[in-house]
Amino acid sequence: MSVQMSFVPKPSTGHGPASSEDFNDMVAALLKDLSNLVTQANTNETSIKNVSKLLFQEFMNARNSAARYMEDVRRSSYLKALRSEDVDNFISFRTFRGPEYYLSYDNIDADRRARVEPIYGQALLPYNNVVNRMYAVDPETGDPILASGVDAEVTGENEEGGTVTEGDPLKAFNGWNREYWKRKVAFPLEHDVSDVAATIEVSTPDVFAGQANMLSIHPFPLGQLDIEEIKYSVDASDPSITLTGFTPVRNAGFIRWVFPTLPISKLSIKFRQRNFIEEDGKKVFYIGAQEIGLQLVEFDQTAGETQLTNNNSVVAVIEAPDGYYFGQLKRLFTIPDYATALDESGIRLYIFTDEDLTAQVWSSYDDPRLEDTPVDVSGGSYTKLYILVNLQYLDTGITPVLDDIVITYDLTT
Repeated sequence: MSVQMSFVPKPSTGHGPASSEDFNDMVAALLKDLSNLVTQANTNETSIKNVSKLLFQEFMNARNSAARYMEDVRRSSYLKALRSEDVDNFISFRTFRGPEYYLSYDNIDADRRARVEPIYGQALLPYNNVVNRMYAVDPETGDPILASGVDAEVTGENEEGGTVTEGDPLKAFNGWNREYWKRKVAFPLEHDVSDVAATIEVSTPDVFAGQANMLSIHPFPLGQLDIEEIKYSVDASDPSITLTGFTPVRNAGFIRWVFPTLPISKLSIKFRQRNFIEEDGKKVFYIGAQEIGLQLVEFDQTAGETQLTNNNSVVAVIEAPDGYYFGQLKRLFTIPDYATALDESGIRLYIFTDEDLTAQVWSSYDDPRLEDTPVDVSGGSYTKLYILVNLQYLDTGITPVLDDIVITYDLTT
């Protein structure tokens, strides 16, 4: 917000007779400007405090989660190695580096790289085009503009006895990620309420015809909200159809669903908050979102051949703990399961013992389940393994989405 100056200097008394009216007007204008400046300074201070509080909550949750994860993985691997037990190595696409592995595009042609998005922990096909269903981008300023016709309503639950600050639900759909929809429910500290819930329902703009195949949610507070329901309708009726592929999510982080194209007219999402904070002497629950994005994405379709290098790929590199080598590779599991029919999963996996991807020891194309054909690599003193992930376009018109890989092996010294 800018402050408009109202002060206008009056003619100097050296150029003519002084006017008390001019002097009084000038002083009044100065006082008005000072008042505006003080008001704006106070507004800015409040905004900074609110943003600082929001960022602190997000930062603490992210830092604690990352620290717990990295420490748990390190401790588990070393303990199992010491006990000569099988190691279950969990590979997440949420980061390009981790405590015992990293993701790489080395030796993958730039045109054949899978798209990895750490914010959602997903590997998927590249995008050719993306159309947002709730907002457009101003070609002159580059800023997002909420589309006309977007209308959102929120219905709360378990809020009796509390004071509700509703916030602006449209901020969850405007593409402007510096603005949040925040619904605050404050109770006296002695209140025994254990959770609150809120359902946000939004109508999509008619101009977009509602066609969409991707939904993303950036909850607030991150990692604390449960997502209990996602439903949609294809007409003016209330949402009643559960989104394809949705299952309830506890403590949701950044999350996304990809589904066959649907003509979505209305969308409803139910959040539940089971965590409260003490704020200003109150028991406070927050429910909200930084962004809820509904999009129509055109995925790359140029791959899909049986040749290894003709599919969009990424490599997960696994390292053995210091002083150990890989022994027998016993199991490999993915979410979703790669071992379903290829035209259903669109996922192929290959394991190599060299960085150049020439020494292949296993592939899901030849031996669909590793547990049925374990591979012994103990004779090679390998400290690294390379898992090549290939993705192929699905007949349903969408990309395969690979969330996680778990590989089980033992170690030798």
